[in-house]
Amino acid sequence: MYWSWGRESSFSNGNSTFFFHQNEWHSKKETIILLHGFPDGPIVWGKLAEYFNEQFNIIIPYLPGVHPQCSIDRKLSETFHLNILLLLKSDKRINGQVHLIGHDVGGVLVDQLSHLLGDKCSSVSFISTMGLNLYSKNLKIDQVIKSWYVPLFSTRIGQALLRRSNAFGKKVLQKMDSTAIEAHVPDKLGSVKLYREFVNLLYQRTRWDRINRKKALFIFSTEDPFVQIPAQKIIRAYYPNAEIRVQSGGHWEFCHRPEKFAELILNFTASEKENINSLGEINESIEL
Repeated sequence: MYWSWGRESSFSNGNSTFFFHQNEWHSKKETIILLHGFPDGPIVWGKLAEYFNEQFNIIIPYLPGVHPQCSIDRKLSETFHLNILLLLKSDKRINGQVHLIGHDVGGVLVDQLSHLLGDKCSSVSFISTMGLNLYSKNLKIDQVIKSWYVPLFSTRIGQALLRRSNAFGKKVLQKMDSTAIEAHVPDKLGSVKLYREFVNLLYQRTRWDRINRKKALFIFSTEDPFVQIPAQKIIRAYYPNAEIRVQSGGHWEFCHRPEKFAELILNFTASEKENINSLGEINESIEL
């Protein structure tokens, strides 16, 4: 599915091509990178990105296997991270601090990317998601039940089913969460292979079981059928500099109420720099 927001661009490192959407970049601005989840495409960030357009350089990538011309079929996360790092290094207009925002499986990727970026990463925001470290510790009975689809998506049979047609995924999503928008599901669902990579990583503790000391914002939703909200004690054990907010709604609530989510993120990213104009009160926001 093509999307008209900003400008679609591509970056090639010689071995693979990385596709993304962007606004006009300026060297004096910091950069925000927004990573969508599965089974989504960059279009899910359309409304939220408008609130970041003036203040930040914006990069909204297609996850591997989503863009119609994407040929990445193995080592999805490693190739994806390499392309982002090379892109940031190659363009002098995006040489400032970087803020990462991830939703769903995009949250695992931004958590990994924040470590790779080192001091260049200023903050990480997780919307209805978390890193593998926290996910592993949160795998109690409630989260296990909500994660019923992970074993299916991590098998070759499940991946083949979803990659052949997105009709099945659309039907399941709509039944499980009314905040899902069928029109946002792309035609190509190759990013499902990320599930197998992440499951394999869970058996390699030294690759992911680490503390993330970046400024971190967690936004969870009360009616999310896929994510059980972790206890704040567990969150801060792995993310000691975390802020935690809980909103009413489902897994894709940020698509329906972008103004509320934008205020949370903008206030969070600005907390160490300067106060910004508020977009309005968020009465439903709860700090844990």
